[in-house]
Amino acid sequence: MKTKYFYSNCLFEAIKGKLKDWKNVEVKKVRSMDNMVHFVWINKKEKIQYDFAQVQIIKHWFQYIRFYGYIRKKKIK
Repeated sequence: MKTKYFYSNCLFEAIKGKLKDWKNVEVKKVRSMDNMVHFVWINKKEKIQYDFAQVQIIKHWFQYIRFYGYIRKKKIK
């Protein structure tokens, strides 16, 4: 499942998820992709993993901070 498209960043969204439910949410850094770091956040209570997926190609330096994309939601076991 995915949300509406908007401008943000995986780290900002992970921090927002952690602040909403700080006891049950765990933020993890995953493997580097294209010389960039990527973060996911996992709700341990609901067993759901979230991440921010980028849909826009990076053309300018400021796009390394602010991406156009959506939040993906995936059930985990």
